[in-house]
Amino acid sequence: MKSLLQRLNPRKVAIIIGTIILLLVLNRILSNRNTEEVKLPEEKVTPVTIIEFGHWSPDEQREITGTILSGTDIDVRAEVSGTIEKTFVTIGDTVKAGQVLATFQRKNDATQISYENLLQQLAVAKIQAQSSVLSAEIALDTTEQKLDQTRINESQNYSRTFDLLKTQTRNAESQFRSIVDWADTILLVSTSARANVNYVSQQIGKNNAILRQRVKNQIEEVLRERDRVDQERLPKTMSDDEVLRLAKNRLQLLQDAQGITYSLLSLIQGTPITGSFSATNKASYASAANSSVTSIDTISLSLETQIEAAKSEQGRNRLSVLGSETAVQNAKSSLTLAQAQSQSQVTQLETQLRLARNSQSDLTVLAPFGGTITGSSVLPFDQIKAGDILFSLVGKDIKPKINATITHEELLRMQANPDTLQAKLEDGTLLSLSEFQISGKLNRTTQKLEVDFPLETLPPQSLLGSFVKILLPINGIAQNLLPISAISFEPDGEEVLLLENGKGKRVKITAGNIVSSAIEILDGLEDGDSVVRYRNRAHAGEKLEISNK
Repeated sequence: MKSLLQRLNPRKVAIIIGTIILLLVLNRILSNRNTEEVKLPEEKVTPVTIIEFGHWSPDEQREITGTILSGTDIDVRAEVSGTIEKTFVTIGDTVKAGQVLATFQRKNDATQISYENLLQQLAVAKIQAQSSVLSAEIALDTTEQKLDQTRINESQNYSRTFDLLKTQTRNAESQFRSIVDWADTILLVSTSARANVNYVSQQIGKNNAILRQRVKNQIEEVLRERDRVDQERLPKTMSDDEVLRLAKNRLQLLQDAQGITYSLLSLIQGTPITGSFSATNKASYASAANSSVTSIDTISLSLETQIEAAKSEQGRNRLSVLGSETAVQNAKSSLTLAQAQSQSQVTQLETQLRLARNSQSDLTVLAPFGGTITGSSVLPFDQIKAGDILFSLVGKDIKPKINATITHEELLRMQANPDTLQAKLEDGTLLSLSEFQISGKLNRTTQKLEVDFPLETLPPQSLLGSFVKILLPINGIAQNLLPISAISFEPDGEEVLLLENGKGKRVKITAGNIVSSAIEILDGLEDGDSVVRYRNRAHAGEKLEISNK
């Protein structure tokens, strides 16, 4: 070896040694790198249970206490008041329909006293009823007579008033014609007046042609109205309103004639005295005009007064007759009321008397149907009132049912899941409740409904009156529920963990009411979101896989 080294070139030896060292270093580096690659851990994957939001509901039940009853379980009540003389059955006895259960004492019994009192009360009631009805009939006859007399009196007064009005109307019409004819003869307006020339009257108003023509125009207009009145054919019989209308028209005509009279008087007084028109003529015409004025005033006042009297008589007549008619109607109503009250009182006492008579003939308590006595609350010599419970009886043909009281919320759950209702008996047996019947009315005190669950047969080992547990499902009552285990209650609010793209993602939510072991989600999630059921078993950012076990 030494000779070999001595023969090698020292430089070559150095290169060989360096190469060997380099190979060792590279081998060491590569060895370490392979070791590191083997030791790198794989990324962790957490299995989780997923719930689709909107498609989950809690699989739980709520217990409600119910009682097993019989469909033919009734209470036998006393129909009369009295003292029990003897009872013939005890609890557990089987009875037939019509079998005697108990009897009342027949001597010095309250029913006998009640019967005799009712007889006296009925007799008194009939007398009072007859007296009351008779008084009402007399009152009705009296008011009807008063009505007839009122109608007669009012008719007489009424006729007298309107007859006087007709007379005054005719007088006014005659006075109107007289005044118009007199004025026509003075100023010669109509053709008939001009045919009889009066030279003295022609002098009136010649000094005042304007006023004279104005008065003539007034007379001409009134003459036309007079002709219309003369041609008017009035009916032989007129209604009161027609008489009043005619009277008012004639009053207006008088007032028109009065105006002409005043105008003529002014024209006469303004005419100067001449050879053709002396002072005597002037005084005569002025006197006639003044007399017409006075006559018209008198008749107008009388007619106007009579018109107002007729109007008042119309109203007073109606009110008087109406008052009497109202009194008759009130008397009829009083008679009807007296008859109804009397009949009601007598009928009520007759009913009570009939019941008391029945109690006298048969003071026994009978079984309404065949069955078993399940309760007895009376003993001999007990004082009983009508309506008191004496016995409880269950029929042979027992149709059992479970009775319970529920809230309106529980009713909604039952209606949402009618096929899943169950009853848990005392021995743990579960019965399927396929149907139920609701009372339909809330109890005012408890605010609950009464519900019956009919059963085909009485369950083995179960007794009437025993308690059972009715299991109400909670699922199906809402679509926005999540289990409380899926929710994390953080300081800044509630949140859930969603599975999104294979990893966990924190999402803030708004929680509502707690329903059993679930909670309502009001906001933050969409239908179908994949929610991790157990929030504390996974973290945000972790790689997750669905397990659902």
